[in-house]
Amino acid sequence: MIFDSSFIIDMIKGDPLAAQKFVELNKRNNDLRTTSINVYEVLLTTRLSSTKEKRRIHRMLNRLQILGLDLTSAKHAADIRNSLITKGKTIGGEDAMIAGIAKKHNEAVLTKNIKHFNRIKGITVETY
Repeated sequence: MIFDSSFIIDMIKGDPLAAQKFVELNKRNNDLRTTSINVYEVLLTTRLSSTKEKRRIHRMLNRLQILGLDLTSAKHAADIRNSLITKGKTIGGEDAMIAGIAKKHNEAVLTKNIKHFNRIKGITVETY
């Protein structure tokens, strides 16, 4: 299971639905993963955060296995984005890279932004 930025941010903010999903995943012994792209997105949000909140963010990120963008993931991401563009749909570069990493590792994406990932063939999306 790959945690999208929305889930990580909601966990840090104490969202009860995100916390409940986190407990459920721990009980199922799911691997707790995110991508280097999500780390980048989350860290962008810390610019105005307090020192205490920054510590919470770093503690959360340190608990996760970070999956990076490699050649295979990048190829998947480009294929995903090109396929959607051909169909007249758009997806951001970051979301395409996250989807490419998820596809390579055969992982679902846990997100609140299901519309970003639902239109991608071969990607399982979970929400909370």
